[in-house]
Amino acid sequence: MTKVNLTEKLLAEIREKYGRGSVSLGSEVKSPERLSTGLKALDEILGGGWPKGRISEVWGPNNAGKSTLALVTAAATQRHFLAGTGFAHCDIPVMWFDQENTYEPIWAARLGIDPLRLRHHGPMAAEDPGDLILQYVRENVPLIVVDSVITMIPEKSLLRASGESEYSPVARFLSSWLPKVVVLQGRSPTVVILVNQVRDRIGFFFGETERSPGGHVLSHLETVKLKVARRGFIKKGDVKVGYEAAVKIVKSKVGGETREMRFYVSFAQGVLESRTDAEVAPEGLETAPDED
Repeated sequence: MTKVNLTEKLLAEIREKYGRGSVSLGSEVKSPERLSTGLKALDEILGGGWPKGRISEVWGPNNAGKSTLALVTAAATQRHFLAGTGFAHCDIPVMWFDQENTYEPIWAARLGIDPLRLRHHGPMAAEDPGDLILQYVRENVPLIVVDSVITMIPEKSLLRASGESEYSPVARFLSSWLPKVVVLQGRSPTVVILVNQVRDRIGFFFGETERSPGGHVLSHLETVKLKVARRGFIKKGDVKVGYEAAVKIVKSKVGGETREMRFYVSFAQGVLESRTDAEVAPEGLETAPDED
């Protein structure tokens, strides 16, 4: 058998043509650094936070706390930026793609968002945020949030007449766009968080009856997938003052057990606290089952 010997000259040529990260010894490949989620308990079960240079997905039913979780992460990223911990290369550390047109600045402020350190993009046909996100990844922007995946609809599909059907336009767009994101993230520390919704699996009556839209390419290329679900309201007496949400690791390619944590949100104050032992609500409050 012929022995392959990659000389330093050949390695240098490969790196010059394809980039420094294109070839290395297995011993030189390191686990990704982490970006804090803003929730201590979630960082704990994820093994430190969101993996940098990877795609992560947050999915769950309507009004579960998915966007709130993403905003909490955005606020934590801004705090690290202001503290000067590694984001000196950019002036705005968070890019928010508000595809659902539901971003609420007052609520964002309660969660700790600095509006001067967040760039907001309104709803657009999928090709536009797709191109912008690729550009931001090239520029090593720390955090990009897309809220939500199901609204990443190509322009051709948006121009169709009402009532005209088309098979999986979002999944088909993602199948061509997400691999480009992955390739660029191989040389970038950018965290991309995709907020996603729930769809019923038609014809399934047993086992897992819910799925997240986006097709197989999303489930294959994402590194972390979290499911968020509301577990109940927080009450003071008979008054609902907030809610309790559970976050479960559905998938993680970079460690982190399949565990669950809870975080508690006050309508008036934002996030109160998070914990991995979800037996007790925040002091002085009681939780009640979600009635919806």
